[in-house]
Amino acid sequence: MQKLLPLPLTVLALGVGTAQASWPDDISVSQLGMWKGESYDQTDVIQSAYARVVQQTGMAIANTPLGAAETLGINGFDIAMTSSVSFLEANAGSPWQRVHQDADPSRAMWIPGVTVRKGLPMSLEAGAQLGYIAFSRQTRFGGWGRVGLLEGYKTLPDVTLQVGYAGYVGNPELALGVMDTSLVVGKTWAFGRMMGINTASASPYLGVGMYRIRATPRLDESTLEEFGIGEVSGFSSSDAFTEGYAPIAFHLGTRFLSGDFQFLLGSTISPSAGISLSAGLGYAY
Repeated sequence: MQKLLPLPLTVLALGVGTAQASWPDDISVSQLGMWKGESYDQTDVIQSAYARVVQQTGMAIANTPLGAAETLGINGFDIAMTSSVSFLEANAGSPWQRVHQDADPSRAMWIPGVTVRKGLPMSLEAGAQLGYIAFSRQTRFGGWGRVGLLEGYKTLPDVTLQVGYAGYVGNPELALGVMDTSLVVGKTWAFGRMMGINTASASPYLGVGMYRIRATPRLDESTLEEFGIGEVSGFSSSDAFTEGYAPIAFHLGTRFLSGDFQFLLGSTISPSAGISLSAGLGYAY
């Protein structure tokens, strides 16, 4: 039975494939030792597939900017229903086929969820996100803090720094988390004047971020040795530090605000881990 990816926004549906409904899109690390029902022992292919799946999963669940560059202010609060799609390498013989029991994964990781943010004194802000990884038994949970380095000037852009951490929760064979550090630059322009009152605004932004991924396969030692895989980390101070797990990503997006209603659009491009698209609807108080 084929399943369709029912994205609420058409733009997020582009490129999304189908997968077997009878098996959720869980990442099965143990499946790396099998291919089309037979044992598979090419260690170099197994290691490459494991690395690619970890890198793309890490960027798919990571905290990424979605909203105006400026912080909310001490009395500010917003909440939004969000949806993100991260495109995966799921073509024939790809890494994602090798970690799916039926070798038929979805071609994109869709994560619907909710995001909340609260403004704090001194241009500080805290935020959190919770999302369900569609067609799987996993979720993501992340939190972050932001500080406005430069904001509120008419002739200068808003500049904010964000630091956070997100985790991939609920998979019995893979523990994974991502630390994010992003710098975002943007500006808010008001429009829709009526009797001298600005009723709406647009807030485009650009950003760049460094992401440090850490992952641990939850398999027995003999299987890990057979596969040639183990704990990996993008943190240079870690004993498990491995090249390739600290990707850089570029961000582009905007927020449209009308009264208390907001519409969010965002994209994240990582040269080493792929592309994600995000959208959100919510309220800003």
